[in-house]
Amino acid sequence: MWNQGERPLRPGALKRAHQWSQDRQAETRPQATNHGQRWTKKDDAVVLALIDRPIMETCESLGRSLFSVDRRRRVVRTVK
Repeated sequence: MWNQGERPLRPGALKRAHQWSQDRQAETRPQATNHGQRWTKKDDAVVLALIDRPIMETCESLGRSLFSVDRRRRVVRTVK
């Protein structure tokens, strides 16, 4: 079996994680004043500086939505 040795997820864990993500996206969307704007080097510096902090802090600092910041975190991590 492919997942031998791995702990199974608790029932409903994926559903709760998805709901958390949807709720946070709904919270950050109204404050996302940079919607559709290109990411700048300054923005990337903020993302890197706050990479170990909760994602919501980065969203607030940059005026971006949760999904936007989450995607950018993945990009800057691979480029580092």
